[in-house]
Amino acid sequence: MKYILLAISTLAVLSSCNQGSKEEKDISATIQNYNQPQVILELLSEGKIIPIDTSTVDPQGNFSFDGSIKEKSFYRLNFSNQGFVFFISSPEEKLSINLDANNYREYSISGSKDAEVLKSFNDGMLTYFNFQDSLNKAFSPYQTHPKKDSIIVEFRNKFQNSEDQKQKFIKEFIDENTDSYASMAIAEQLDKDNATDYYIKVKNALESKYSDNPTYRIFAERVIGFTKLAVGQPIPDIVLPNPTGRKVALSSLRGQYVLVDFWASWCKPCRIENPNIVAEYNKFQSQGFTVFGVSLDREKDAWTSAIAADNLNWEHVSDLSFWNSSVVPQFGIEGIPFSILVDKEGKIVAKNLRGPALGRKLEEIFN
Repeated sequence: MKYILLAISTLAVLSSCNQGSKEEKDISATIQNYNQPQVILELLSEGKIIPIDTSTVDPQGNFSFDGSIKEKSFYRLNFSNQGFVFFISSPEEKLSINLDANNYREYSISGSKDAEVLKSFNDGMLTYFNFQDSLNKAFSPYQTHPKKDSIIVEFRNKFQNSEDQKQKFIKEFIDENTDSYASMAIAEQLDKDNATDYYIKVKNALESKYSDNPTYRIFAERVIGFTKLAVGQPIPDIVLPNPTGRKVALSSLRGQYVLVDFWASWCKPCRIENPNIVAEYNKFQSQGFTVFGVSLDREKDAWTSAIAADNLNWEHVSDLSFWNSSVVPQFGIEGIPFSILVDKEGKIVAKNLRGPALGRKLEEIFN
C-alpha cells in the first residue's frame, strides 16, 4: 500500500510520554481492539520518519498528544508497526481520531479540514492500488510461462489503463482542493514529467498562505527545479561519444521529432520497453521520427551487444559512467527507462511515454 509520504525538512526530537489530562488536547483518539500499550506520533520528514512523542493507551483505548505539534506538517500515528494513520495538523488545531485495530484503513478524523481532505484522497486511491495489486498477483504464475513476453504486454496494457484512470482521478481531486495543504502530497502522486502544470498550480495556490512553511518551501523549490525541463521548454543539448568514439550531439537531429531514450543494457524494464520503441520507430521513421539512445552503461561490450540484440537501429551515445553519467544530474534522472520526446525545434513535447502512450502520442503528431 503506497501511502502519502511528502519530502519535508524539519528538526525534531523524541519527547517524554504524554499521559494526558482532562484538558483539550492537540490529538484525542480512541482505538478499539488494540493490544499494545503505546502509540508513537511521527513526523514525516525529508526521506525519514521521525518519532516525536509517545502516548500510553488506557484500558478503554483512549490516548492523546498535547504540545507535540510544533508546526503545520504531515504526521502519522504508528500503532506498533501494526498499522498507521496519516494526517495533517498544526499547533492551533485539535484533532479527534477514532479507529479499530482490526482495520486501520477505516477510521474517522475531524478537527482539520486538510486532514479530512487527505483521508478522502487516500480512500479514493485504494480502488486503484487494490486493482494494480491484483494484477501483480495474477501475473505471478506466468513468470516462467513460455509466452511470458506476450502475457507481459497484456498485463502491462491493463496496468497502464488503470494508471491513466488513477492519474485522471488525482488531477480532478487537485482541481477540487487546490488550496488545501494536502494538495502538496497529492500532487506528489502525479508523474511530474507529464503533469508539471498541476505541480505549478498547487505551488501558486499555496504560496501566499504558506510561503514561510518549511514543507511548502521545499515543495516549491522542487517544482521550480523540474519546471526547467517542462513541456514547451527547449531541451539541453547532449554531446557524448557513440560506440565508435565519435561525439554526437542531440542538436544534430534537429528537424525531426526525437525520442531521447535514457536506458541501459542491465536495466530489465528498459529491455522490455525496447521492442515497443522499435515498433514505433519502424512505423514513423519515414515521417520524421527518430530515437537518440543515451545509455547509463559502464561496459562497452554489454552496451553494444544490447543494441544489436534488441535491433536498436538509431543513434546511440554514452560516457559509460553508469549513474555518474553527466546526464543524470543534467536531467534529474531518478530511474530508467526515462524518455523525453522533443519536436523539430528541440522543444519538449512530452516525457516518459511508455507502452501504448508513445504510440498514441506519435499518432497524434503524425496522423
